[in-house]
Order: sequence, then structure tokens, then C-alpha cells
Amino acid sequence: MGGDYLIIIIFIIILYFLCKLFLYYLIGNLYNRSYLKKEEVDVDIDEIKDDYIKLFDEEYSS
Repeated sequence: MGGDYLIIIIFIIILYFLCKLFLYYLIGNLYNRSYLKKEEVDVDIDEIKDDYIKLFDEEYSS
């Protein structure tokens, strides 16, 4: 009777690690496909502000 419980516990532990490996595999695939990877974008905030100021001046100065 005690051996049956041991087999069930070992089976659950193996199943747990297999599920964990599968999840790491899925997350790795998603990361490599850049669904989760954030791409860095070089944005100059001052340049954008200057453009908006120019547009505002052109719109309301005339």
C-alpha cells in the first residue's frame, strides 16, 4: 500500500517538472518571436516638442 503512494508522488513530481519545461519552452518561443520582447526605439523628445511648437505657431500666428 505504501509503494502505491510512492509511485503516485513520483509521477506527480515528474509531471510537475514536465509542465514547467513545457511552459519555459512556450515562453521562450514567444520571446524569440518578439511578442514579449520590447523593441527599443530611439525617440528624441525635444525634436518632437519643437515640431509641435512650430505647428502651433504656424496654425495660430496667421
